[in-house]
Amino acid sequence: MKKVLKKALGITVIAGLLLTGCAKVQTSSASGGVPGQMVDTPDYNWKMQVIHTTGQKDFELHQKTAEEIYLMSNGRLKIEVVPNGTFASSMEAFQACGDGVFQMHSSWPIYAKGIEYSLLPLSTGSMTMDALDKWTWMYEHGGWDLAQKAFDKINLQLVGLEIWGSEVMMSKKPFKSLSDMAGTKMRTSDPRLIGEYGVAGISMPLEEVFTAMSQGAVESAEFGHLKYNESLGLVDISDYAIYPDFWNVHFVTTVVVNKDAWNSLPRDLQLIVENAFKAHELRHWTSSQYESAQIMKEL
Repeated sequence: MKKVLKKALGITVIAGLLLTGCAKVQTSSASGGVPGQMVDTPDYNWKMQVIHTTGQKDFELHQKTAEEIYLMSNGRLKIEVVPNGTFASSMEAFQACGDGVFQMHSSWPIYAKGIEYSLLPLSTGSMTMDALDKWTWMYEHGGWDLAQKAFDKINLQLVGLEIWGSEVMMSKKPFKSLSDMAGTKMRTSDPRLIGEYGVAGISMPLEEVFTAMSQGAVESAEFGHLKYNESLGLVDISDYAIYPDFWNVHFVTTVVVNKDAWNSLPRDLQLIVENAFKAHELRHWTSSQYESAQIMKEL
């Protein structure tokens, strides 16, 4: 009986020592930032200006990604998502991000074509690839590397690629062929080819599209998917639409980081940022396709 009691007492003492040791290890590790242990103050506070405005689905997706990065980094990296125009206009935002005015940006790289023209085919293109072909080219056939070389010229690191759902060409007139469009003016990201069909292609930024359409400066506009166009008010001032847009099937937005800010991050935080934005790439496409279908039912 004494042997049994001694053995039981010994097991109890060993278990207690093991638990004490585990508690010490956990306490020690927690002070160094174990998963789930949030830090009191972020090591990095970033601003991210996006091309979207509050209330738009893409804006909300970026906010969600920023929140996930904050949690996955245990609070070490906090990103505040702000709408277009907060720090710079849409046409100047890539340059402003590269200059360090803010740390992150998401927009159409065609808006940086004045700095590096090779960014135009990455973002858009007359009668170009569909979404799956674009992703394949970017990830499997060198597109990503080409884009990064272009962004290097403006001190930006590419971390994400977002492809929108099928675009819709908004119009004041019923066009059934390119010949019907001859003699008209069209807002387009790439006006070079359309001119061969007698159409005056005019490039203009986001901020000017609604005014140009409502005042008759252009008779048609290829801009975004139907839900996005509806949020800009383009549906309300257009009498017709061509769906899907034959001229520009899908638009691409890129997520970039100021290179100085990027290089200041430890590698684990860089991986968290990269994977967080890539994890939501498909959602930008699926949500825009679904919401556009819902709007089409209502029209």
